[in-house]
Amino acid sequence: MKYAILMYAAPRHTRAMSESELDVIARKHAQLRDELTASSELAGGAGLVLPDETTVLRLGAEEPVVREGALSGRGEDEEHLTAYYELDCETLDRAKEIGAYVLDHHVTSVEIRRIHDTGGQARLTEARLTASLREPEQCPLGIRVRRRCRICAVGRGRHGARARCGRSRRGT
Repeated sequence: MKYAILMYAAPRHTRAMSESELDVIARKHAQLRDELTASSELAGGAGLVLPDETTVLRLGAEEPVVREGALSGRGEDEEHLTAYYELDCETLDRAKEIGAYVLDHHVTSVEIRRIHDTGGQARLTEARLTASLREPEQCPLGIRVRRRCRICAVGRGRHGARARCGRSRRGT
């Protein structure tokens, strides 16, 4: 199961930290990244710039409205998203364990969210990647094709009501 570990900190506190305090935090996260990479649980992640370096786009009447600063508009003492990890863990309990580990005087809140794939994009991307490893006349579903496939873009077949990877309506 994939989870996002969203870490929050107050910008004023972050700015007030000494170089040695920042170094301790950096080493802690480097060690965690090494452990999560070794266990194949780390799928991604990054630290984020402070909110005053953020650009927010909001839906406007005719075009997006652009504003500088944090989405929430909260002040320097309020918590803002400061970093995230994308994890591939067996259980929510494991994600909670990792989330609890990153809590300290700097990261004062952690939000854990399950990552879902409502559009099937991950499956489609995986199918395209798999297709690139197969022979050119075979779609990701393993069906030999005669026409160009619009979904998997491999071979010359079509997925859909009229034809399925080169098969006509009559199944030829």
